[in-house]
Amino acid sequence: MGHGYRARLREALDSGTEAPSATDRLANRIVMETLRLHQSERLDREVMEDIEVDGFTIPKALAAGRSVAGEPS
Repeated sequence: MGHGYRARLREALDSGTEAPSATDRLANRIVMETLRLHQSERLDREVMEDIEVDGFTIPKALAAGRSVAGEPS
């Protein structure tokens, strides 16, 4: 995303001349475009019972997460 949008949003917020709804729409469009370009997807799970994997014990109730962004399917 170019710096033009950041400057435009900053100017709108600082000046107070644009209607709040117009500023909100611009901010929303910037956020949605950022999320589209830079997704952060994560799988979170909770271990339901103690398990052993390759000699390591994973305790019950451990929160486990894994980022899947950018990985091949």
